[in-house]
Amino acid sequence: MSNGYSPRGWLYLLALLACVRLAVAAFLPLSPDEAYYRLWALAPAAGYLDHPPMVAVWIRLGMLCAGDNALGVRLFGVLCGIGQTFFLIGVVRDLLPGVAPRLAWRAGMLLQATLTLAIQSVVITPDAPVLFFISMLLWAMGRIVTGGGRRWWLVAGLVAGLACDSKYTAILPIGGIVLWLGLG
Repeated sequence: MSNGYSPRGWLYLLALLACVRLAVAAFLPLSPDEAYYRLWALAPAAGYLDHPPMVAVWIRLGMLCAGDNALGVRLFGVLCGIGQTFFLIGVVRDLLPGVAPRLAWRAGMLLQATLTLAIQSVVITPDAPVLFFISMLLWAMGRIVTGGGRRWWLVAGLVAGLACDSKYTAILPIGGIVLWLGLG
């Protein structure tokens, strides 16, 4: 990169945070809500009484990867916390092209420092997938704003649908994008 900057240190810090969160996720007992969502993962459906199915899908995938234990239930919550960081870094780079790369990485680390992400990365709830897909939606919208091409509209639409399959409140940021499009 220009000016001698390398994100290697940030990557090490992110990997360390992920390892700590994986360890906590493995040893912390399941909360009653998590146990409830785990039951959903054992009985797949298109939706459940109070939430769409994405949290059950993520838990099921985690259980297939790491087993039917606390780590398996929470695995994708920890991984999505890492993914959100990279999407935020991409949004900062796309929408603020004059900003130094270290500031984009700093924004990603500040996201990691928030209480919401710290909790949602360890305890799986429907908020984990919705935050992941909304951050991906923001990244896709950043690509659209910077002239990335029509395919990014498809990505934005797909991700918006996945966000709605995560939690019904995803309609609020999607509504904001629709309002922005109507005013633009």
